[in-house]
Amino acid sequence: MNEMTKITTTLKDWETDQEVRWCPGCGDYAILKAVQRTMPALGADPSNTVFVSGIGCSSRFPYYMETYGFHTIHGRAPAVATGVKLANPELDVWIITGDGDALSIGGN
Repeated sequence: MNEMTKITTTLKDWETDQEVRWCPGCGDYAILKAVQRTMPALGADPSNTVFVSGIGCSSRFPYYMETYGFHTIHGRAPAVATGVKLANPELDVWIITGDGDALSIGGN
């Protein structure tokens, strides 16, 4: 993304009205908030952004971002994200996955 295409957003532009449902003390809260704070700094556009996730607690992430999202099955987030990017190369595609999805059950 070049400087001419950057837009101005705030953290609120990236938050949804969905209740965040992770266990108290879960590190996913910090990751979510960090991404929601980082996307405006990158000049990203929520209407041009897709978050793709697999299975597990961390994979609820797309529901909490005011973007496009796709909740896939175990270990398939990279394949689905690749398909999304191939179908529309202009989209910013991000993968969110946990250790079980990426390295254990889904990764096998």
